[in-house]
Amino acid sequence: MIDLHIHSSLSDGACSVEEILDLANKANLSCISITDHNHALAYEEPSKFNGFMGHILPGCEIATSYNGFIIEILGLGINPSVINAWYRNFYSEENLKKNEIYLFNKLKNLCIKENLKLDTNITMDKIKKGYCKRLIYENLIKYMENMEQNELKSFHDFFRHGLSNPENPLFLNEAETYPQLLEVVNLIHKAKGRAFLAHPFEYGFSNVLETAEEILKLAPLDGIECFHPSASIYESNKLTDLCRAHFLYISGGSDFHSFKRNTRVGLSSGNQPVKDEMILPWVSKNMLLK
Repeated sequence: MIDLHIHSSLSDGACSVEEILDLANKANLSCISITDHNHALAYEEPSKFNGFMGHILPGCEIATSYNGFIIEILGLGINPSVINAWYRNFYSEENLKKNEIYLFNKLKNLCIKENLKLDTNITMDKIKKGYCKRLIYENLIKYMENMEQNELKSFHDFFRHGLSNPENPLFLNEAETYPQLLEVVNLIHKAKGRAFLAHPFEYGFSNVLETAEEILKLAPLDGIECFHPSASIYESNKLTDLCRAHFLYISGGSDFHSFKRNTRVGLSSGNQPVKDEMILPWVSKNMLLK
C-alpha cells in the first residue's frame, strides 16, 4: 500500500515529519510522499527519513486557479531544492504580507456587504499564509446570527463552498495572488517531477470529468489524482478511465492533515487503501529519496 498525498506541520498538517513516518511504518506503507502546500521543506533534512521502512517520493502540492476556482497541482518525484527556491521567492515575506492584508480587507468587506456580523475591531494580528481566511472564519462563527449560512458549517465548507465558489457572494477570487496553472506545471517539470491534477472531486465543479478535460487542454499535466477521500470508488474508477483514455499517469493518497478528519494515513477513496500496482509503475528509482 502507498500514500502519495500527506501534509505535515510544515504547512497545515498537525503531525511532524517524524510522526508521519511513524504512522506510515505502522500502516506498513511501501511508499509515501509528504506533499506540503507550495513547498518541499520537509525534504531539506533527508536524514529525517532514515527510520522509514519504505520508499520516499519527494512531493509538494501547489495552489493555482482555473476559471476562478482555486485548484491544486501535485508535484511528485520532484527535486525539492528547485521547488523551495521558487517558494522562497514567490512567497517571500514582502509578497506574503501584501497578499494577506489585501485578502483580509477584501474578505472583510464581502462579509460586511452580506450583513454578516464581525468584531468591529478585527485586525490581522500576524502574517501567515492563509491566516486571514482562518481569522475571519473564526470570528464569524462566534455569532449565532451568522450560522444560518451553510458555508460556515466548517472551515472546509467556508473555503470550498464560499471563498472558492464563483457563484457564492463570499467568493474571494484569489487567482491574482496565485501562480498561473501553466507556470505551476512548468515549475514541477523544471524540478524533474510529474504534475498531477489533485482531487478533482474536491472543488465542487458541476461536471467534474468535463472540467478535468478542459484543464488538461490548458497545461501539459502528466496525470490525475484518481484516488482521494473526496471521491467514491465509482468516481475514482471514472477518473482512471479518463487517465487511460488520455494516456495519463494515476496517483492517489489520503490527503492526511490530522486525526480530526476521518481518513487515516494510507486510506483513500471509500476509506480503502491505494494499491501499489495502480500507481507505482510510473515511479522510477531516480525519483526516490530513498
